[in-house]
Amino acid sequence: MTTLTSEQEERLARWRNIALQRMPYFAPILFAMQPNHSTWLTTMAVDRAWRLCINFDAPQYQNNVDAAEDLLHECGHLWSRHGERAGALGIQMGEKDFNIAGDCEWNDDLVEAGCTRIEATGVLPKHLNEPNFESAEFYYKSIKKN
Repeated sequence: MTTLTSEQEERLARWRNIALQRMPYFAPILFAMQPNHSTWLTTMAVDRAWRLCINFDAPQYQNNVDAAEDLLHECGHLWSRHGERAGALGIQMGEKDFNIAGDCEWNDDLVEAGCTRIEATGVLPKHLNEPNFESAEFYYKSIKKN
């Protein structure tokens, strides 16, 4: 992880602006995350310490709207406290199935808010043959059952 260049800071500012237009109530989260450039990722990710790791070189982040939607997606993981909830269940941070379950919990809300990239490429409850607007724990049980 490295600190951001001025160009990366400017890009992140554009992405935040777009994200704020879509979901202004996430301003505290958008500005509390500690961004870092990470070349080992293909997208972006957050951790329990609110570090936001972004691969600014990822092709999809040439599109500012796509990047803004991914920022909102990461905000959702923090807002929903997915890391803490996984820990309470004895699940290790970053465990793939719980991350997918958390994605399902949050991505249906993002689709409802008009996030078209998330709708086209994100993991959604329908991909698990489950209903929208359930909890990560619900989707996790469904994943483990199948």
